[in-house]
Amino acid sequence: MSPSTRRLSRPKILRRIPPRNRSFPLEPKLPPELFHLILDYLQFSLPTLKVCCLVARSWNARCQPYLFRVVNLDVWSLPPVALQIRKRPFIRKLEGLSRKSHLVQFTQRMWIETTSSRVGNKVTPKFLYQILTNIPMFTNLHTLVLNVPWNLRWGSSSEWPSKTLGSSLSNLIRQNPNLNSLSLSNPIFSSLDDLLAIVGFYSLNLEHLTIENVQSIPEEMRETTSDEFRLWMEEIVAHREPHHFHLSMLGLGYMHPRIRNEILMYPGFIDWKEVKHLNLSWDRHHASSCSTLLYCCLHDNLETLILSIVCYTDTCE
Repeated sequence: MSPSTRRLSRPKILRRIPPRNRSFPLEPKLPPELFHLILDYLQFSLPTLKVCCLVARSWNARCQPYLFRVVNLDVWSLPPVALQIRKRPFIRKLEGLSRKSHLVQFTQRMWIETTSSRVGNKVTPKFLYQILTNIPMFTNLHTLVLNVPWNLRWGSSSEWPSKTLGSSLSNLIRQNPNLNSLSLSNPIFSSLDDLLAIVGFYSLNLEHLTIENVQSIPEEMRETTSDEFRLWMEEIVAHREPHHFHLSMLGLGYMHPRIRNEILMYPGFIDWKEVKHLNLSWDRHHASSCSTLLYCCLHDNLETLILSIVCYTDTCE
């Protein structure tokens, strides 16, 4: 046989080994506990967690509580263009949480700040209506912040029914028994029960409460006299469950006189002796009840008092 036609044999080293005879050294495997510790260490790095949750299902399950722990929309310093870009993704995020009910339990803080320091950065009622109607029914919120511009008029259009919006906000507050911090500015409510939920009546673990710009009252309260409403409050407070914690920080600003005088100042509604930090704001036309409220809340345990009286004229009377 000539050398040109001779069949070349493979070297023994390069011969293919049948799969059944392959033997590779075992790769070292880390226990799942170490992976959990690594992911826990990365809990405040959201971009890194978003990448890690795509590695494996076990990693995804570990990253979800950190990825959905905070639902945040802050337009305070956003330029108008950035606000337009962020609107739709935020609504999609709320809609996605509503569809995935198992993710709702992970959210502990919802912060929606729609007031802005930028000129021309205006939040429309339509956008706020979309937010309130798409908020999932969270059950484990510890902090709830919803600040709406003071000059927004909820009832200016029939497209945004106030009854639906008011019920959605009050139901959200009542379904979160672990809520310990509540901050609302220009909230919407449609009934007296909604109003009680907004001022923290049903939140047994509430420690921080800030309510601003509540300048209207529900129809039920408008149709009753002060004496009739006092009897109703007496029955409501008598059947209320005792709070697990006492309010330590309270902020009240631009509130309808009847809400402040007949609800918040009703005996037993708030334990004023436990309040350590107090922030009060009045406008010039309703400053007459300032001395009455100060008489209730001034005590030895009070550490901070901020009192603001806003005058809309050049001189303060």
